[in-house]
Amino acid sequence: MPMTREQHFRTTFRAQFTVQTGIAPADRRDVRALPRSQFPSYTIQLGTTTYDITPERSTPLAGSQEFTLFIAFTLPQHSLETMLAERSDYLAAIELFFTTGYAAPVVGTGENYRIQWIELLKIAETKADDLATRYTIEVAARYRFTTL
Repeated sequence: MPMTREQHFRTTFRAQFTVQTGIAPADRRDVRALPRSQFPSYTIQLGTTTYDITPERSTPLAGSQEFTLFIAFTLPQHSLETMLAERSDYLAAIELFFTTGYAAPVVGTGENYRIQWIELLKIAETKADDLATRYTIEVAARYRFTTL
């Protein structure tokens, strides 16, 4: 049985992001619940799907699905400048992946969709806290797809 569009996207995104950035996927999003051995890590959460429907046809021809990428990293307390430098390094890796790194998967047998590309929408501010040891970078993005 072929993978669903969401399963296919998550599988290909995770494999490519992990290889290209060296950051491993995590089991959970809550950074407080992660053991220190799982840093740095990331999770991906799928969001709203929007379909493009034309007046001539009542079925969707294409669409997009939003997703949020959460990257968690840890540093010692009282290292604000180090945190900002580390965050900058992660942002550079994220931007590089979104602009040149992701390769849309090929259409498999039995699949009725084609994943086309990913688009970086926004990277949220990371709250700087001199006492914190765990930080999260939140990335809003989406991927486009067409139906076959």
